[in-house]
Amino acid sequence: MEKVPAVKTVCGGVITAAGLSSRMGAFKPLLELNGLPMIVHTVLSMKNAGVDPVCVVVGFRGDELRPVLEPLQVLIAENPDPAGTDMLASVRLGLEQIKGCEAFFLLPADMPLIAPRVFRDVQRAAEQADAPYAVAMVEGKRAHPALIGKACYRRILEYRREGGLRAALEGVPVTETETGDAAMNRDADRPEDLADIRHTARQRLGLSDEKCLMLWDSAGTPEHVRRHCLAVAEMAEELARGVIASGGSADVLLCRSAGLLHDMLRTEQAHAQAVGARLRGLGYERLAEVTEKHMTAEDLPEELTEETIVFLADKLVRQDKRVTIRERYAPALSRFSADTETGHRIRLDLAAAERYGERWQQQTGKSLCL
Repeated sequence: MEKVPAVKTVCGGVITAAGLSSRMGAFKPLLELNGLPMIVHTVLSMKNAGVDPVCVVVGFRGDELRPVLEPLQVLIAENPDPAGTDMLASVRLGLEQIKGCEAFFLLPADMPLIAPRVFRDVQRAAEQADAPYAVAMVEGKRAHPALIGKACYRRILEYRREGGLRAALEGVPVTETETGDAAMNRDADRPEDLADIRHTARQRLGLSDEKCLMLWDSAGTPEHVRRHCLAVAEMAEELARGVIASGGSADVLLCRSAGLLHDMLRTEQAHAQAVGARLRGLGYERLAEVTEKHMTAEDLPEELTEETIVFLADKLVRQDKRVTIRERYAPALSRFSADTETGHRIRLDLAAAERYGERWQQQTGKSLCL
Protein backbone atom coordinates (compact mmCIF):
# COMPACT_ATOMS: atom_id res chain seq x y z
CA MET A 1 0.00 0.00 0.00
CA GLU A 2 1.18 3.49 -0.76
CA LYS A 3 2.46 5.78 2.01
CA VAL A 4 0.36 8.94 2.38
CA PRO A 5 0.33 11.53 5.17
CA ALA A 6 -1.75 10.81 8.25
CA VAL A 7 -4.78 12.70 9.50
CA LYS A 8 -3.67 15.34 12.00
CA THR A 9 -6.56 17.79 12.26
CA VAL A 10 -10.32 17.31 12.09
CA CYS A 11 -11.92 20.32 10.51
CA GLY A 12 -15.08 19.36 8.65
CA GLY A 13 -17.89 16.95 8.00
CA VAL A 14 -20.04 15.73 5.11
CA ILE A 15 -23.55 14.37 5.64
CA THR A 16 -25.24 12.72 2.67
CA ALA A 17 -28.99 13.37 2.58
CA ALA A 18 -29.73 13.17 -1.14
CA GLY A 19 -31.16 9.66 -1.34
CA LEU A 20 -34.71 8.57 -2.09
CA SER A 21 -35.26 6.59 1.16
CA SER A 22 -36.87 3.88 -0.98
CA ARG A 23 -36.43 1.02 1.51
CA MET A 24 -37.89 3.06 4.38
CA GLY A 25 -40.99 4.12 2.45
CA ALA A 26 -40.77 7.55 4.09
CA PHE A 27 -38.27 10.38 3.74
CA LYS A 28 -35.70 9.53 6.41
CA PRO A 29 -34.08 12.95 7.03
CA LEU A 30 -37.44 14.43 8.08
CA LEU A 31 -38.61 11.56 10.28
CA GLU A 32 -39.30 12.83 13.81
CA LEU A 33 -37.02 12.02 16.77
CA ASN A 34 -37.72 13.69 20.12
CA GLY A 35 -39.69 16.43 18.37
CA LEU A 36 -37.05 17.25 15.74
CA PRO A 37 -36.26 15.95 12.23
CA MET A 38 -33.70 13.16 12.15
CA ILE A 39 -31.30 15.25 10.05
CA VAL A 40 -31.10 17.82 12.85
CA HIS A 41 -29.81 15.21 15.29
CA THR A 42 -27.29 13.95 12.73
CA VAL A 43 -25.93 17.46 12.20
CA LEU A 44 -25.82 18.10 15.94
CA SER A 45 -23.93 14.84 16.53
CA MET A 46 -21.07 16.25 14.47
CA LYS A 47 -21.26 19.76 15.87
CA ASN A 48 -21.32 18.48 19.47
CA ALA A 49 -17.89 16.96 18.77
CA GLY A 50 -16.55 20.24 17.40
CA VAL A 51 -16.73 19.20 13.74
CA ASP A 52 -16.98 22.38 11.67
CA PRO A 53 -17.77 23.25 8.94
CA VAL A 54 -20.41 20.65 8.15
CA CYS A 55 -21.79 20.29 4.64
CA VAL A 56 -25.11 18.51 4.07
CA VAL A 57 -25.68 17.21 0.54
CA VAL A 58 -29.36 17.33 -0.41
CA GLY A 59 -31.16 16.10 -3.51
CA PHE A 60 -34.54 14.39 -3.31
CA ARG A 61 -36.94 16.78 -1.52
CA GLY A 62 -34.09 19.20 -1.03
CA ASP A 63 -36.51 22.13 -1.00
CA GLU A 64 -38.02 20.69 2.20
CA LEU A 65 -34.65 20.11 3.83
CA ARG A 66 -33.19 23.56 3.22
CA PRO A 67 -35.40 25.45 5.72
CA VAL A 68 -34.64 22.78 8.34
CA LEU A 69 -30.89 23.00 7.74
CA GLU A 70 -30.39 26.74 7.40
CA PRO A 71 -30.78 27.55 11.14
CA LEU A 72 -28.09 24.95 11.91
CA GLN A 73 -25.35 27.01 10.23
CA VAL A 74 -24.27 24.30 7.81
CA LEU A 75 -23.14 24.43 4.22
CA ILE A 76 -25.58 22.93 1.73
CA ALA A 77 -24.68 21.24 -1.56
CA GLU A 78 -27.20 19.82 -4.00
CA ASN A 79 -27.04 16.59 -5.95
CA PRO A 80 -29.09 17.31 -9.10
CA ASP A 81 -29.51 13.62 -9.95
CA PRO A 82 -29.99 11.65 -6.71
CA ALA A 83 -31.79 8.79 -8.45
CA GLY A 84 -29.10 8.35 -11.09
CA THR A 85 -25.95 8.63 -8.95
CA ASP A 86 -24.45 6.76 -6.01
CA MET A 87 -23.42 8.07 -2.59
CA LEU A 88 -19.90 8.76 -3.82
CA ALA A 89 -21.29 11.45 -6.12
CA SER A 90 -22.83 13.17 -3.09
CA VAL A 91 -19.58 12.80 -1.14
CA ARG A 92 -17.72 14.55 -3.95
CA LEU A 93 -20.23 17.41 -3.93
CA GLY A 94 -19.88 17.84 -0.20
CA LEU A 95 -16.11 17.58 -0.31
CA GLU A 96 -15.94 20.35 -2.89
CA GLN A 97 -17.50 22.63 -0.27
CA ILE A 98 -15.01 21.82 2.50
CA LYS A 99 -11.87 20.69 0.69
CA GLY A 100 -9.85 23.38 2.43
CA CYS A 101 -10.19 21.31 5.60
CA GLU A 102 -7.41 18.97 6.65
CA ALA A 103 -9.84 16.07 7.08
CA PHE A 104 -13.56 15.34 7.19
CA PHE A 105 -15.95 12.97 8.90
CA LEU A 106 -18.54 11.25 6.72
CA LEU A 107 -22.03 10.25 7.85
CA PRO A 108 -25.27 9.36 6.08
CA ALA A 109 -28.29 11.40 7.16
CA ASP A 110 -29.93 8.48 8.99
CA MET A 111 -27.22 8.17 11.65
CA PRO A 112 -28.50 10.51 14.39
CA LEU A 113 -27.16 8.69 17.47
CA ILE A 114 -23.36 8.98 17.23
CA ALA A 115 -21.94 10.35 20.50
CA PRO A 116 -19.16 12.98 20.56
CA ARG A 117 -16.68 10.50 22.07
CA VAL A 118 -16.89 8.34 18.92
CA PHE A 119 -15.68 11.14 16.67
CA ARG A 120 -12.87 11.81 19.14
CA ASP A 121 -11.92 8.13 19.33
CA VAL A 122 -11.75 7.79 15.55
CA GLN A 123 -9.63 10.92 15.25
CA ARG A 124 -7.29 9.71 17.98
CA ALA A 125 -6.94 6.32 16.30
CA ALA A 126 -6.02 7.95 12.98
CA GLU A 127 -3.37 10.09 14.60
CA GLN A 128 -1.87 7.31 16.70
CA ALA A 129 -1.72 4.91 13.73
CA ASP A 130 -0.28 7.57 11.41
CA ALA A 131 -3.08 6.76 8.94
CA PRO A 132 -4.96 9.04 6.53
CA TYR A 133 -8.20 7.06 6.75
CA ALA A 134 -9.97 5.73 9.85
CA VAL A 135 -13.28 4.06 10.55
CA ALA A 136 -15.26 3.15 13.64
CA MET A 137 -15.93 -0.50 14.40
CA VAL A 138 -18.84 -2.09 16.26
CA GLU A 139 -18.45 -5.70 17.39
CA GLY A 140 -15.74 -6.31 14.81
CA LYS A 141 -17.62 -4.80 11.86
CA ARG A 142 -17.00 -1.49 10.13
CA ALA A 143 -19.45 1.19 11.20
CA HIS A 144 -19.83 4.98 11.22
CA PRO A 145 -18.30 7.49 11.15
CA ALA A 146 -15.37 7.41 8.75
CA LEU A 147 -12.60 10.01 8.94
CA ILE A 148 -10.85 10.84 5.68
CA GLY A 149 -7.70 12.90 5.46
CA LYS A 150 -6.73 15.44 2.83
CA ALA A 151 -4.31 13.03 1.16
CA CYS A 152 -7.38 11.08 -0.03
CA TYR A 153 -9.31 14.00 -1.51
CA ARG A 154 -7.94 13.73 -5.04
CA ARG A 155 -8.87 10.04 -5.23
CA ILE A 156 -12.45 10.81 -4.21
CA LEU A 157 -12.85 13.80 -6.50
CA GLU A 158 -11.43 12.05 -9.57
CA TYR A 159 -12.73 8.48 -9.18
CA ARG A 160 -15.40 7.62 -11.77
CA ARG A 161 -15.43 3.82 -11.93
CA GLU A 162 -17.63 1.27 -10.18
CA GLY A 163 -17.42 0.41 -6.49
CA GLY A 164 -18.15 3.69 -4.79
CA LEU A 165 -16.11 5.16 -1.95
CA ARG A 166 -14.59 1.85 -0.90
CA ALA A 167 -13.16 1.36 -4.39
CA ALA A 168 -11.98 4.97 -4.58
CA LEU A 169 -9.98 4.50 -1.38
CA GLU A 170 -8.66 1.04 -2.20
CA GLY A 171 -5.00 0.80 -1.24
CA VAL A 172 -5.12 3.67 1.24
CA PRO A 173 -3.96 2.62 4.74
CA VAL A 174 -6.95 2.46 7.07
CA THR A 175 -7.07 2.16 10.83
CA GLU A 176 -10.06 0.74 12.68
CA THR A 177 -11.15 1.52 16.23
CA GLU A 178 -13.80 -0.33 18.24
CA THR A 179 -16.57 1.90 19.62
CA GLY A 180 -18.62 -0.90 21.16
CA ASP A 181 -22.11 0.54 20.81
CA ALA A 182 -24.41 -1.17 18.32
CA ALA A 183 -27.44 0.95 19.29
CA MET A 184 -25.55 4.14 18.49
CA ASN A 185 -24.64 2.87 15.03
CA ARG A 186 -28.09 1.75 13.97
CA ASP A 187 -29.34 3.36 10.75
CA ALA A 188 -32.92 3.77 9.53
CA ASP A 189 -32.96 1.65 6.40
CA ARG A 190 -36.32 -0.03 7.08
CA PRO A 191 -39.50 0.83 9.02
CA GLU A 192 -38.66 -1.71 11.71
CA ASP A 193 -35.37 0.11 12.35
CA LEU A 194 -37.14 3.37 13.13
CA ALA A 195 -38.80 2.15 16.33
CA ASP A 196 -35.41 1.09 17.71
CA ILE A 197 -33.82 4.41 16.78
CA ARG A 198 -36.65 6.35 18.40
CA HIS A 199 -36.31 4.27 21.55
CA THR A 200 -32.58 4.98 21.77
CA ALA A 201 -33.12 8.66 20.97
CA ARG A 202 -35.52 8.93 23.91
CA GLN A 203 -32.93 7.33 26.16
CA ARG A 204 -29.96 9.45 25.07
CA LEU A 205 -30.81 12.68 23.28
CA GLY A 206 -32.34 16.03 24.13
CA LEU A 207 -35.81 17.24 23.16
CA SER A 208 -37.22 20.01 21.04
CA ASP A 209 -38.45 23.14 22.83
CA GLU A 210 -41.98 22.15 21.80
CA LYS A 211 -41.65 18.79 23.57
CA CYS A 212 -40.38 20.56 26.68
CA LEU A 213 -43.35 22.95 26.57
CA MET A 214 -45.69 19.96 26.45
CA LEU A 215 -43.97 18.55 29.53
CA TRP A 216 -44.35 21.91 31.30
CA ASP A 217 -48.05 21.84 30.49
CA SER A 218 -48.52 18.30 31.73
CA ALA A 219 -46.67 19.16 34.95
CA GLY A 220 -48.56 22.42 35.51
CA THR A 221 -45.29 24.35 35.71
CA PRO A 222 -46.02 27.94 36.88
CA GLU A 223 -45.19 30.83 34.57
CA HIS A 224 -42.45 32.31 36.76
CA VAL A 225 -40.74 28.92 36.93
CA ARG A 226 -40.95 28.62 33.15
CA ARG A 227 -39.17 31.96 32.80
CA HIS A 228 -36.43 30.77 35.13
CA CYS A 229 -36.07 27.49 33.23
CA LEU A 230 -35.79 29.32 29.91
CA ALA A 231 -33.03 31.56 31.27
CA VAL A 232 -31.14 28.55 32.62
CA ALA A 233 -31.56 26.71 29.30
CA GLU A 234 -30.10 29.64 27.37
CA MET A 235 -27.18 29.86 29.78
CA ALA A 236 -26.57 26.08 29.60
CA GLU A 237 -26.59 26.21 25.80
CA GLU A 238 -24.11 29.08 25.85
CA LEU A 239 -21.80 27.24 28.24
CA ALA A 240 -21.97 24.05 26.17
CA ARG A 241 -21.15 25.90 22.96
CA GLY A 242 -18.17 27.50 24.69
CA VAL A 243 -16.84 24.08 25.65
CA ILE A 244 -17.17 22.86 22.06
CA ALA A 245 -15.56 25.97 20.57
CA SER A 246 -12.54 25.48 22.83
CA GLY A 247 -11.91 21.93 21.61
CA GLY A 248 -14.10 19.98 24.01
CA SER A 249 -17.41 18.26 23.41
CA ALA A 250 -20.89 18.56 24.87
CA ASP A 251 -24.44 17.76 23.84
CA VAL A 252 -25.90 21.22 23.32
CA LEU A 253 -29.50 20.07 22.85
CA LEU A 254 -29.34 17.87 25.95
CA CYS A 255 -28.01 20.79 28.01
CA ARG A 256 -30.74 23.08 26.72
CA SER A 257 -33.49 20.50 27.32
CA ALA A 258 -32.26 19.82 30.84
CA GLY A 259 -32.21 23.54 31.52
CA LEU A 260 -35.79 23.87 30.33
CA LEU A 261 -37.00 20.95 32.45
CA HIS A 262 -34.83 21.01 35.58
CA ASP A 263 -37.39 22.89 37.71
CA MET A 264 -40.63 21.87 36.01
CA LEU A 265 -41.84 20.26 39.28
CA ARG A 266 -40.44 23.07 41.44
CA THR A 267 -43.50 23.14 43.71
CA GLU A 268 -42.97 19.49 44.74
CA GLN A 269 -40.80 18.31 47.61
CA ALA A 270 -37.38 17.03 46.46
CA HIS A 271 -38.23 18.40 43.05
CA ALA A 272 -34.96 17.43 41.36
CA GLN A 273 -35.57 13.77 42.11
CA ALA A 274 -39.23 14.18 41.14
CA VAL A 275 -38.24 15.60 37.75
CA GLY A 276 -35.76 12.78 37.22
CA ALA A 277 -38.38 10.18 38.06
CA ARG A 278 -40.93 11.80 35.74
CA LEU A 279 -38.51 11.90 32.81
CA ARG A 280 -37.19 8.41 33.45
CA GLY A 281 -40.75 7.10 33.46
CA LEU A 282 -41.18 8.58 29.98
CA GLY A 283 -38.04 6.89 28.72
CA TYR A 284 -35.78 9.97 28.79
CA GLU A 285 -32.99 8.28 30.74
CA ARG A 286 -30.04 10.57 29.96
CA LEU A 287 -32.17 13.69 30.35
CA ALA A 288 -33.27 12.42 33.76
CA GLU A 289 -29.65 11.89 34.82
CA VAL A 290 -28.76 15.49 33.98
CA THR A 291 -31.81 17.23 35.45
CA GLU A 292 -31.85 15.40 38.77
CA LYS A 293 -28.29 16.56 39.54
CA HIS A 294 -28.80 20.28 39.01
CA MET A 295 -29.22 21.30 42.66
CA THR A 296 -26.10 20.05 44.42
CA ALA A 297 -22.54 19.27 43.39
CA GLU A 298 -22.56 16.07 45.44
CA ASP A 299 -21.58 13.13 43.20
CA LEU A 300 -20.85 15.40 40.22
CA PRO A 301 -17.59 14.82 38.29
CA GLU A 302 -14.85 17.44 38.29
CA GLU A 303 -14.79 17.79 34.49
CA LEU A 304 -17.25 19.80 32.41
CA THR A 305 -20.04 17.40 31.45
CA GLU A 306 -23.69 17.97 30.65
CA GLU A 307 -24.46 17.50 34.36
CA THR A 308 -21.92 20.07 35.53
CA ILE A 309 -22.83 22.50 32.75
CA VAL A 310 -26.50 22.51 33.78
CA PHE A 311 -25.54 22.72 37.48
CA LEU A 312 -23.36 25.76 36.72
CA ALA A 313 -25.99 27.37 34.49
CA ASP A 314 -28.55 27.11 37.30
CA LYS A 315 -26.10 28.87 39.65
CA LEU A 316 -25.73 31.77 37.21
CA VAL A 317 -29.46 32.55 37.10
CA ARG A 318 -31.72 33.92 39.86
CA GLN A 319 -35.37 33.98 38.91
CA ASP A 320 -35.02 34.84 35.21
CA LYS A 321 -31.96 37.12 35.43
CA ARG A 322 -28.28 36.29 35.03
CA VAL A 323 -26.24 36.91 38.17
CA THR A 324 -22.81 36.03 39.52
CA ILE A 325 -22.43 32.81 41.47
CA ARG A 326 -21.95 34.78 44.69
CA GLU A 327 -25.10 36.79 44.04
CA ARG A 328 -27.02 33.59 43.37
CA TYR A 329 -25.97 32.12 46.73
CA ALA A 330 -26.20 35.31 48.78
CA PRO A 331 -29.78 34.74 50.12
CA ALA A 332 -29.00 31.15 51.15
CA LEU A 333 -25.71 32.15 52.78
CA SER A 334 -27.44 34.76 54.90
CA ARG A 335 -30.24 32.37 55.85
CA PHE A 336 -28.16 29.34 56.86
CA SER A 337 -25.01 29.67 58.96
CA ALA A 338 -21.92 27.58 58.24
CA ASP A 339 -22.31 25.56 61.43
CA THR A 340 -25.60 24.00 60.26
CA GLU A 341 -25.82 20.95 58.03
CA THR A 342 -27.72 22.87 55.35
CA GLY A 343 -25.33 25.81 55.58
CA HIS A 344 -22.33 23.53 55.22
CA ARG A 345 -23.85 21.88 52.14
CA ILE A 346 -24.64 25.27 50.59
CA ARG A 347 -21.04 26.39 51.02
CA LEU A 348 -19.72 23.19 49.48
CA ASP A 349 -22.00 23.71 46.47
CA LEU A 350 -20.92 27.34 46.18
CA ALA A 351 -17.27 26.31 46.14
CA ALA A 352 -18.02 23.67 43.50
CA ALA A 353 -19.92 26.15 41.32
CA GLU A 354 -16.98 28.55 41.50
CA ARG A 355 -14.60 25.75 40.52
CA TYR A 356 -16.72 24.85 37.52
CA GLY A 357 -16.97 28.51 36.54
CA GLU A 358 -13.21 28.93 36.79
CA ARG A 359 -12.63 25.71 34.84
CA TRP A 360 -15.01 26.89 32.09
CA GLN A 361 -13.23 30.24 31.86
CA GLN A 362 -9.79 28.62 31.73
CA GLN A 363 -10.86 26.11 29.09
CA THR A 364 -12.70 28.56 26.86
CA GLY A 365 -10.59 31.67 27.40
CA LYS A 366 -13.84 33.55 27.93
CA SER A 367 -15.29 35.37 30.90
CA LEU A 368 -18.50 34.54 32.73
CA CYS A 369 -19.21 38.29 32.98
CA LEU A 370 -22.93 38.86 32.55
